[in-house]
Amino acid sequence: MFTINRTLIILGVLFIAALSLRLAVLTIFRIGLAAKPKTNSTWLSILWAPNFRQVYTATDVVNRNIVSWVAYIIAIACVIVLVTKLLAASRFRQSLTSQTVTAVAYGPKSGQETIPSSNDNSTHIHDTVKSVKESDSQKEKTSNKLSAKDLQVIQSVTLICAIFIFSQLPFQLNSTMRLVDPEIGPGRSKRYVYAYASQIAFTCSYLNASINILVHYNFNTRYRETFLSLFSRICQRCRHKF
Repeated sequence: MFTINRTLIILGVLFIAALSLRLAVLTIFRIGLAAKPKTNSTWLSILWAPNFRQVYTATDVVNRNIVSWVAYIIAIACVIVLVTKLLAASRFRQSLTSQTVTAVAYGPKSGQETIPSSNDNSTHIHDTVKSVKESDSQKEKTSNKLSAKDLQVIQSVTLICAIFIFSQLPFQLNSTMRLVDPEIGPGRSKRYVYAYASQIAFTCSYLNASINILVHYNFNTRYRETFLSLFSRICQRCRHKF
């Protein structure tokens, strides 16, 4: 179960991992004094390390390819586990319901029908036994059906996973193109191709965050109520100011 402490710990670990993966890029450049021979002067400039291209390429391959594929596998595995667990829970609930109905229909002795008596409940019990027998053939068909709430959870998680994968694919394609063709990159002959590809990738990442808000708003009732409450408060404050 996700508690506040566990959530903070997980977020802290993810932040440290992300910083560690990008730490190499932060060490290949610095601000320093650069000489200008024509005017015999110096000025503040960004100084690059001698091996900055190799470090940048290696970091790009790790972050844009290896880490992305690991994230895809984890996301898809989580969706599969979620669907499996919800199906198992649904079968368990349906088995409990069928056992309860059968126990009421057959009485305290399992496997034997209750003999109708002259009281008022005999007709009802006999009808229940008949309905249970008629529904036995349909139990296998309904055993894999999920409730509306479970289906909503699966749809929302699957949609978020798909949006995440498609929004990160442009970064992978951009990195792969740079590995195949070294001329694609900043300061190279095909720098405009790199610029357009990078812009598309960043746009997809922004859309990922924006569309996730709409997905949570549509599928999560608590999120929708909190969002509307916060939005109404902001509107009220703006009205008071203006």
